Amino acid sequence: MKEFAKAWQTANGWLISGLALNALLLLAVLPMVLRQVNSIYEEFVPMGIFMLVLMGISGLAFVGGLVIAAGKPKWGAWLVLIGSIPLFPFSALSLVGAERAWAKARRDEEAEARARR
Repeated sequence: MKEFAKAWQTANGWLISGLALNALLLLAVLPMVLRQVNSIYEEFVPMGIFMLVLMGISGLAFVGGLVIAAGKPKWGAWLVLIGSIPLFPFSALSLVGAERAWAKARRDEEAEARARR
């Protein structure tokens, strides 16, 4: 039974690391998405350094998963917890940015339609 618990802990650690790596890749791709929507990109240009800081903190979740897989669940859990903190406000911020970009595109289409009339 002890071997199963150890194997389960290792599998969970690798799973957490994979999910954290997925979040890091999402944070890495977000600046390219923001560049496609030029109107909101100017507002988020100062966020480049902030995004690097977020990626560094989120990297702690990746390291925490590896620490859990290595057999130190207490340390790993703290690292995962600290590394997960920036993902929640940042995902809310990206949703707000996407909504603003959609609203601006809709306003532009309406203005274009009025200009055609």
